[in-house]
Amino acid sequence: MIVSSSRLLRRRALLLATPCAVMAAPRTAPAVLLQRLDPAAPPLATASLRGRPWLLNLWATWCAPCRAEHPLLLELADKMSGNGIGLFGLASLDRADAVSAWLARHGNPYNELLLDREGTAPATWGAHGLPSTLVFDAQVRLRWQHDGPLTPALLQASVWPLLRQLQSRPL
Repeated sequence: MIVSSSRLLRRRALLLATPCAVMAAPRTAPAVLLQRLDPAAPPLATASLRGRPWLLNLWATWCAPCRAEHPLLLELADKMSGNGIGLFGLASLDRADAVSAWLARHGNPYNELLLDREGTAPATWGAHGLPSTLVFDAQVRLRWQHDGPLTPALLQASVWPLLRQLQSRPL
């Protein structure tokens, strides 16, 4: 699909989130195939994520609030290392080469990189723009969602306690 520059800019502007945190009523993640950043890799099925908690961050290289929250994602990844919780990054309305180059310069916090070339991910996942962060339990149920950039206060008050709780729960 070819999109004109002005149309692409309008679509991107509509994707910028107004910050709001939601303790989500559990709903199952959409049953979708997610395109990996590496086009040679097979798509990732959300059903395959059953069995461990995971966090999904919807973002883009062109999104200023996404760039602002990036240091917190690096900190989050560092603290989550080795705890069995997956950290997935889904770049929306972006190109694989731009994502790879940006993460090479600024650090890659994600266990898995996914790409949404068409910009449909926020609507698919029930997000209201970029950035958005969603936390799922081992049964692939949404447990927490935040539309807008993460903050240290949000990590401390909401994300860490929930991740500790989910990590301690057996299947």
